[in-house]
Amino acid sequence: MKAKVAFAGVVLRAVLVAALVLVFVPQAYAQSGKPKANGTGAPAKSQTTAKPAGGQQEGIKVHGHWVIEVRNPNGTLASRSEFENALEPQGAFILSNVMAGSFPVHNWRLIVGSMTSLCPSQPRPEIFGQGACIIAPAADNSALAQSKDLTSFAVGTDPNQGGSLVVKGSFTAEAEATIEFVRSGVNSTGFFFFSSKTLAPADQRHVVAGQIVQVTLTITFS
Repeated sequence: MKAKVAFAGVVLRAVLVAALVLVFVPQAYAQSGKPKANGTGAPAKSQTTAKPAGGQQEGIKVHGHWVIEVRNPNGTLASRSEFENALEPQGAFILSNVMAGSFPVHNWRLIVGSMTSLCPSQPRPEIFGQGACIIAPAADNSALAQSKDLTSFAVGTDPNQGGSLVVKGSFTAEAEATIEFVRSGVNSTGFFFFSSKTLAPADQRHVVAGQIVQVTLTITFS
Protein backbone atom coordinates (compact mmCIF):
# COMPACT_ATOMS: atom_id res chain seq x y z
CA MET A 1 0.00 0.00 0.00
CA LYS A 2 2.89 2.39 0.77
CA ALA A 3 4.17 1.82 -2.75
CA LYS A 4 0.78 2.69 -4.24
CA VAL A 5 0.60 5.89 -2.19
CA ALA A 6 4.11 6.81 -3.29
CA PHE A 7 3.22 6.24 -6.95
CA ALA A 8 0.11 8.39 -6.59
CA GLY A 9 2.12 11.16 -4.92
CA VAL A 10 4.72 11.16 -7.69
CA VAL A 11 2.11 11.36 -10.42
CA LEU A 12 0.16 14.08 -8.61
CA ARG A 13 3.30 16.19 -8.50
CA ALA A 14 3.77 15.64 -12.22
CA VAL A 15 0.16 16.64 -12.89
CA LEU A 16 0.69 19.98 -11.14
CA VAL A 17 3.04 21.14 -13.86
CA ALA A 18 0.20 20.66 -16.30
CA ALA A 19 -2.41 22.16 -13.99
CA LEU A 20 -0.50 25.42 -13.68
CA VAL A 21 -1.19 26.21 -17.35
CA LEU A 22 -4.83 25.16 -17.45
CA VAL A 23 -7.99 27.16 -16.93
CA PHE A 24 -10.95 25.26 -15.53
CA VAL A 25 -14.59 26.26 -15.85
CA PRO A 26 -16.95 24.64 -13.31
CA GLN A 27 -20.52 23.75 -14.19
CA ALA A 28 -23.41 23.55 -11.75
CA TYR A 29 -26.32 21.23 -12.21
CA ALA A 30 -29.42 23.12 -13.17
CA GLN A 31 -31.92 20.90 -11.36
CA SER A 32 -32.53 20.69 -7.64
CA GLY A 33 -31.20 17.67 -5.83
CA LYS A 34 -28.13 17.52 -8.06
CA PRO A 35 -24.63 18.41 -6.80
CA LYS A 36 -23.64 22.08 -6.95
CA ALA A 37 -20.29 23.59 -7.85
CA ASN A 38 -19.40 24.76 -4.36
CA GLY A 39 -17.11 22.04 -3.03
CA THR A 40 -19.96 19.58 -2.63
CA GLY A 41 -20.38 20.22 -6.23
CA ALA A 42 -21.12 19.46 -9.75
CA PRO A 43 -18.74 18.03 -12.23
CA ALA A 44 -16.68 20.57 -14.09
CA LYS A 45 -17.72 20.73 -17.71
CA SER A 46 -14.98 22.25 -19.79
CA GLN A 47 -11.24 22.68 -19.90
CA THR A 48 -9.17 25.09 -21.96
CA THR A 49 -5.45 25.59 -22.23
CA ALA A 50 -3.85 28.94 -21.53
CA LYS A 51 -1.44 30.07 -24.25
CA PRO A 52 1.94 31.27 -22.93
CA ALA A 53 3.29 34.43 -24.47
CA GLY A 54 5.87 34.14 -27.21
CA GLY A 55 6.35 31.88 -30.21
CA GLN A 56 4.32 28.75 -30.88
CA GLN A 57 4.37 27.42 -27.32
CA GLU A 58 1.45 25.31 -26.14
CA GLY A 59 0.26 24.46 -22.66
CA ILE A 60 0.58 20.95 -21.22
CA LYS A 61 -2.78 19.17 -21.09
CA VAL A 62 -4.10 16.75 -18.48
CA HIS A 63 -6.44 14.05 -19.81
CA GLY A 64 -8.78 11.91 -17.72
CA HIS A 65 -10.09 8.92 -19.69
CA TRP A 66 -12.85 6.79 -18.15
CA VAL A 67 -13.99 3.31 -19.13
CA ILE A 68 -17.15 1.91 -17.54
CA GLU A 69 -18.14 -1.71 -18.12
CA VAL A 70 -21.42 -3.09 -16.80
CA ARG A 71 -21.32 -6.86 -16.33
CA ASN A 72 -23.98 -9.38 -15.43
CA PRO A 73 -23.50 -11.54 -12.32
CA ASN A 74 -22.23 -14.37 -14.56
CA GLY A 75 -19.44 -12.11 -15.87
CA THR A 76 -20.84 -11.43 -19.34
CA LEU A 77 -20.55 -7.87 -20.64
CA ALA A 78 -23.87 -5.97 -20.70
CA SER A 79 -22.58 -2.55 -21.83
CA ARG A 80 -19.45 -0.42 -22.15
CA SER A 81 -18.80 3.33 -22.25
CA GLU A 82 -15.69 5.50 -22.74
CA PHE A 83 -15.39 9.27 -22.28
CA GLU A 84 -13.11 12.09 -21.13
CA ASN A 85 -13.52 14.22 -18.00
CA ALA A 86 -12.35 17.63 -16.74
CA LEU A 87 -10.26 18.69 -13.76
CA GLU A 88 -12.23 20.32 -10.94
CA PRO A 89 -11.12 23.51 -9.15
CA GLN A 90 -10.52 21.43 -6.03
CA GLY A 91 -8.24 19.24 -8.13
CA ALA A 92 -6.05 22.22 -9.00
CA PHE A 93 -6.03 23.21 -5.32
CA ILE A 94 -4.88 19.81 -4.06
CA LEU A 95 -2.25 19.58 -6.82
CA SER A 96 -0.67 22.90 -5.88
CA ASN A 97 -0.53 21.94 -2.20
CA VAL A 98 0.88 18.47 -2.90
CA MET A 99 3.59 20.02 -5.09
CA ALA A 100 4.44 22.49 -2.35
CA GLY A 101 4.76 19.65 0.13
CA SER A 102 1.93 21.08 2.25
CA PHE A 103 -0.53 18.19 1.81
CA PRO A 104 0.00 14.41 1.84
CA VAL A 105 -1.76 12.00 -0.50
CA HIS A 106 -3.48 9.11 1.26
CA ASN A 107 -5.68 7.46 -1.36
CA TRP A 108 -8.11 7.92 -4.24
CA ARG A 109 -11.85 7.37 -4.55
CA LEU A 110 -14.05 6.94 -7.61
CA ILE A 111 -17.69 8.04 -7.54
CA VAL A 112 -20.31 6.80 -10.00
CA GLY A 113 -23.77 8.26 -9.68
CA SER A 114 -27.33 8.56 -10.84
CA MET A 115 -29.92 11.26 -10.29
CA THR A 116 -32.23 8.58 -8.94
CA SER A 117 -30.76 5.95 -6.64
CA LEU A 118 -27.98 3.68 -7.88
CA CYS A 119 -26.69 3.06 -4.35
CA PRO A 120 -29.42 3.83 -1.77
CA SER A 121 -26.99 3.00 1.05
CA GLN A 122 -24.97 6.17 0.28
CA PRO A 123 -25.28 8.21 3.53
CA ARG A 124 -24.06 11.59 2.18
CA PRO A 125 -25.93 12.44 -1.05
CA GLU A 126 -25.55 16.15 -0.31
CA ILE A 127 -21.80 15.76 -0.83
CA PHE A 128 -21.38 12.94 -3.32
CA GLY A 129 -24.64 13.23 -5.25
CA GLN A 130 -27.99 11.48 -5.08
CA GLY A 131 -27.62 7.75 -5.57
CA ALA A 132 -23.81 7.89 -5.86
CA CYS A 133 -21.72 4.76 -5.38
CA ILE A 134 -18.23 5.22 -3.92
CA ILE A 135 -15.29 2.93 -4.67
CA ALA A 136 -12.44 3.20 -2.16
CA PRO A 137 -9.27 1.20 -1.41
CA ALA A 138 -9.26 -1.47 1.28
CA ALA A 139 -7.24 0.80 3.58
CA ASP A 140 -9.90 3.53 3.51
CA ASN A 141 -11.52 3.52 6.95
CA SER A 142 -14.52 5.58 5.87
CA ALA A 143 -18.00 4.07 6.15
CA LEU A 144 -19.11 5.96 3.03
CA ALA A 145 -17.84 3.49 0.42
CA GLN A 146 -20.06 0.85 -1.16
CA SER A 147 -16.96 -1.03 -2.40
CA LYS A 148 -13.35 -1.24 -1.24
CA ASP A 149 -11.48 -2.85 -4.11
CA LEU A 150 -9.96 0.31 -5.61
CA THR A 151 -6.33 0.25 -6.72
CA SER A 152 -4.12 3.02 -8.13
CA PHE A 153 -0.76 2.68 -9.82
CA ALA A 154 1.64 4.51 -12.11
CA VAL A 155 2.31 3.19 -15.62
CA GLY A 156 5.70 3.81 -17.27
CA THR A 157 9.24 2.94 -16.31
CA ASP A 158 11.22 5.39 -18.46
CA PRO A 159 11.01 9.02 -17.23
CA ASN A 160 11.97 10.21 -20.72
CA GLN A 161 8.87 8.54 -22.17
CA GLY A 162 6.37 10.01 -19.71
CA GLY A 163 3.81 8.08 -17.71
CA SER A 164 0.22 7.83 -16.59
CA LEU A 165 -1.83 7.13 -13.49
CA VAL A 166 -4.48 4.40 -13.46
CA VAL A 167 -7.23 4.30 -10.82
CA LYS A 168 -9.68 1.41 -11.02
CA GLY A 169 -12.26 -0.52 -9.06
CA SER A 170 -15.78 -1.93 -9.15
CA PHE A 171 -19.05 -2.06 -7.25
CA THR A 172 -22.33 -3.96 -7.36
CA ALA A 173 -25.38 -1.89 -8.26
CA GLU A 174 -27.85 -1.79 -5.39
CA ALA A 175 -30.83 -0.64 -7.46
CA GLU A 176 -31.97 -0.12 -11.04
CA ALA A 177 -30.80 3.25 -12.35
CA THR A 178 -28.94 5.06 -15.12
CA ILE A 179 -25.31 6.09 -14.63
CA GLU A 180 -25.32 9.86 -15.23
CA PHE A 181 -22.17 11.30 -13.66
CA VAL A 182 -18.71 10.31 -12.45
CA ARG A 183 -16.14 11.94 -10.20
CA SER A 184 -12.72 11.14 -8.80
CA GLY A 185 -11.30 12.40 -5.55
CA VAL A 186 -8.25 12.37 -3.31
CA ASN A 187 -8.02 11.89 0.45
CA SER A 188 -5.47 14.29 1.90
CA THR A 189 -5.97 16.71 4.79
CA GLY A 190 -9.61 16.28 3.80
CA PHE A 191 -11.42 14.93 0.78
CA PHE A 192 -11.00 16.85 -2.48
CA PHE A 193 -12.83 16.25 -5.76
CA PHE A 194 -10.21 15.87 -8.48
CA SER A 195 -12.07 15.41 -11.78
CA SER A 196 -15.61 14.88 -12.99
CA LYS A 197 -18.00 14.43 -15.87
CA THR A 198 -21.74 14.83 -16.39
CA LEU A 199 -22.44 12.15 -18.97
CA ALA A 200 -24.06 12.89 -22.30
CA PRO A 201 -27.04 10.62 -23.08
CA ALA A 202 -24.88 8.55 -25.45
CA ASP A 203 -22.44 7.79 -22.62
CA GLN A 204 -25.03 6.97 -19.96
CA ARG A 205 -25.58 3.32 -19.11
CA HIS A 206 -28.61 1.60 -17.58
CA VAL A 207 -27.94 -0.88 -14.80
CA VAL A 208 -30.10 -3.15 -12.67
CA ALA A 209 -29.57 -4.37 -9.12
CA GLY A 210 -26.92 -7.06 -8.92
CA GLN A 211 -24.96 -6.04 -12.00
CA ILE A 212 -21.26 -5.32 -11.50
CA VAL A 213 -19.93 -1.93 -12.62
CA GLN A 214 -16.20 -1.90 -13.39
CA VAL A 215 -14.60 1.55 -13.55
CA THR A 216 -11.15 2.60 -14.81
CA LEU A 217 -9.79 6.16 -14.85
CA THR A 218 -6.50 6.76 -16.69
CA ILE A 219 -4.81 10.14 -16.29
CA THR A 220 -2.32 11.03 -19.02
CA PHE A 221 -0.45 14.13 -20.19
CA SER A 222 0.34 15.72 -23.55
